[in-house]
Amino acid sequence: MQPVKPPRSNSMLPPDPVYTLKSDMGYIQHMNFFQGGTSQLLAATEKGLVYFWDLNTNRASCKKKMGEGILAIHSYDDKIITQEKSGIVKLWSVESDQSINSYECCGGHCKSITVGDTLVLPQEHGVDLVNKKTFEKTKTLLSNKENLGHVMALEKMEFESNTYILAGYESGDVILWDATEGKTCGDCKFQEHLTTLTFDSPMGRGVCAGASNAMQVFSIDDSFNISVKCEVSLPSEGCNIVKVRPDRNNSESPINQLRTCLRFYACVAHQNCIGDFINMHQTIYI
Repeated sequence: MQPVKPPRSNSMLPPDPVYTLKSDMGYIQHMNFFQGGTSQLLAATEKGLVYFWDLNTNRASCKKKMGEGILAIHSYDDKIITQEKSGIVKLWSVESDQSINSYECCGGHCKSITVGDTLVLPQEHGVDLVNKKTFEKTKTLLSNKENLGHVMALEKMEFESNTYILAGYESGDVILWDATEGKTCGDCKFQEHLTTLTFDSPMGRGVCAGASNAMQVFSIDDSFNISVKCEVSLPSEGCNIVKVRPDRNNSESPINQLRTCLRFYACVAHQNCIGDFINMHQTIYI
């Protein structure tokens, strides 16, 4: 398969920031909006601090110590969920600044995701589905494939009102599960040492990337067959995160939209390591 090389042009340059939220945060590993709104941005740092950014004033309203090496952060109501690199997952009350529940998953670099009231967590040999309010495990998703290594990336997929979970492994295998029935629906072998995975359900297309300079575009059909469509070459090796941008142009073909978002989100001209980015309307927080 011949990799697709994005053309060298001004479109490769990163856009100038509309504004910059500056503080002594250090390395940010994950961001999320507080309580599902868009007025407060949570920034979780490598030092275990969580910064609450007021997007109306563009100032940090407060910062709280919520663990060590926070890898991912989620919220609902007045509660915050943190996942530490060590594997400890904690439920916090914002009002009391106290941890009120905990759960243990596999430590490493894989960030948890939420699907409704379900927290999806990596484990050594599979994926745990946990109620994010009670922290009780509802299901474990396992694969009968061997030598997969650790789970490195998680993503959800919506199809005909059902929810599915994609997991990318160190071995390069991507497994697809039915989240309701807990059964494996499909799998495919990609490049080894995957680090990031994204999927756009309306387009039926996804992208995975890892330690190499190649991002692989794949599709999932109605029978859950997963196939690689093409490869997109990056100027340098290693991709920490890739996402499909939500503001698609319906007049463009899906593959052209995907190439556009890859050029935009690869951030190849940024000199610093990017830990995460998040969309809000036409704004992207990096």
